Order: sequence, then C-alpha cells, then structure tokens
Amino acid sequence: MQDVISQLNYQDPQFAALYPQCLSWVNTECDARQLKAELVQYAAGRGQQAQAEALGANQAILVGKIAYCLNRGAQLAPSSRERIRAALDAVAVEPQYAEVTESVSWEPIVLTAQGKKTIAITDCTALLDNLRARFCANRCDIKTLGDEVRKVVHAHGDNKPAVVRELVRWYQERVQDASSTPACRKWVKPLQIIANTLTLIASNRHAVKDGARRARKRLVASTSAERDRKGEKAARQVRVREQNIMGIKSVSPENIVGATAVVMYDTRTRHIELYVATAGLLSMQGKRVTGWDEKVSICKVLRKPEDSLPHWSRASTLTRLFVLGNSIRGTLHELTGRIGAHHVILKVM
Repeated sequence: MQDVISQLNYQDPQFAALYPQCLSWVNTECDARQLKAELVQYAAGRGQQAQAEALGANQAILVGKIAYCLNRGAQLAPSSRERIRAALDAVAVEPQYAEVTESVSWEPIVLTAQGKKTIAITDCTALLDNLRARFCANRCDIKTLGDEVRKVVHAHGDNKPAVVRELVRWYQERVQDASSTPACRKWVKPLQIIANTLTLIASNRHAVKDGARRARKRLVASTSAERDRKGEKAARQVRVREQNIMGIKSVSPENIVGATAVVMYDTRTRHIELYVATAGLLSMQGKRVTGWDEKVSICKVLRKPEDSLPHWSRASTLTRLFVLGNSIRGTLHELTGRIGAHHVILKVM
C-alpha cells in the first residue's frame, strides 16, 4: 500500500476509488501517536511545527492521515492542504520557555524470550517486505527472491521454529489480503513465493526432528540381535551437504537404517526419489540405500520444487507419499539408491 499511496494523483480517474482505501489502510496500520508525528513532520516544513505539537492526538487523526499521504509524495487536491492549514491556524500557541531538567539515567532493559522472539519476527518481516518491494520494482527475479528469503531467516530468525511458523502464518494472510484488494494484485506473486519458501523451511525443520525422533524409537525398541550393525556403520560414513541451493537441512543418513521408506531430493537434477521397502527394512551399503523394492519405488522430476517439497516433508503416511508421486506428470526415471553430493534426505518413515 505504500507504493499505491506514493502514486496517488487527484487528477487520476481512479483517485476517487483508491484514496478512501488508502485512508482506511492508514487508519488501520497507524495509531493516534504515529498520525500526530506525521502531522508534525509535515508542519515542520511550513513553519507550523509548534501548532502541530500543540494539537491534541485525537484532533490530529483526520489531518494526520492526510499528512501521511502528503509526506509520501501523494498529489492531493489543494483543499486537502487547506484543511491541514486551517486546523493548524486554529491552535493558539503559548510562548515556550526553556525549562531546566535534570539528566535521567535509565537502567538497561533485560529482554525476555518472548521479547527476543518479537524482535526477530519484526526484523524478518521488515526485510521480507523490502524484498517484496524490490521484486515489484523489477530489481530481483524469482530465484533471487527465494534465496534472499532463506538468507533473511537464517540471519535474523534466531534459529527458532516458532519465528518461522509465525512468519508463515503472517504471509499466508497477506497473500489472501492482496488477492482480495485490486490495488495490491501485483503483490500476490512475490508474497506467494515468500510464503512457500517459509513453509518449506518450517516443514523441513519438522521433518529433520521427526526423523531423528523416530530413529531413536527404533533403536530403543530393537534388541541387540535385531540391530543392523553393518548398515549403521555404512550410514555414519555418508556425508551430506550442510548448505545447498534450496537452503534446507538434510535428515541424517543414519536414520535410514531400519526405516520402511525414505524420500530424497536431488538439487541438481530436481529428481524426487521415493525408496520403499516392502519386504524387510531399508539399510545402507557404502553410499547406497539397500533393501528397497524396484516395483513400487519411484523417481520423477519436480517442476516447481518450492511449491511441492513442503507437501513431501509434511506427509505422515506412506499412502500420502504415493499420492504425491502419482500426481506428478512425467516419465519414471531409473533409481540407483546412491546418495550423492547434491542429495537432500527430506523424510524418513
């Protein structure tokens, strides 16, 4: 809406429809204190700062919204400026005398966990909104936008899943708001990219923790004779990249041993690979997954991995994985079971 306000022109035929929407948005986003600050800023350039500061906060709401638009370059009708001038001229300003005040020392404020979370969410939201504005101004493309979103979350998300979940909720609501507002339709695409990238980050973190938790349960439930020592030893030798172009983490290869299904994604070829064991359990030999059934395991190409990978990470049943695999149009590719340098282990079941 900031971009819409800056382009307002009272001579534009659409001005009568856009201007009330902008005033309504300003009234929702700004409180009385912020609107008065906008009025003071506008009046300072016209030598009436004292009158603006003497005006009551509630009295400054209406003219403050007009000043908010003018401060951002909106071209409003002359009657709007006259309305602000009349409101300021009606204020009687008493002479100001300098008062001698003692210096006050403030004790440092100790941030709580909730305070740190709020600051992290605010920082990420401000930077992500800036990315959205850059995309609308054709200063970055789709791939760069996704990469920058991952960098912002990694640098300012404080490594907390709660922060990412709150950002996902916030930007999913912003997508709905932009879709229902004609003046903000061009925001829908960048907001969807931001929301999908955040959803992928959140679902990936959950899948990594869930894979480790289930692997611990399998080890506790199995006896010494049932454990696959050779597979566990081979899995410990496999190394996956901590950083990849998708910006997501990989499930530990050790969790594959003793599982019934594993989902892997190749960041180079965009292949989604589903290995399923119908008889026995999966294991590891060298850098290859063994024990999977060639008849039911699948490998296909993902056209839009940013949109599709969150569904694979959130899948909770093997049936859901088969539904996702069969919904992808394209030919089946040959599976080798090898875990390469470009592989990311998305989910282990």
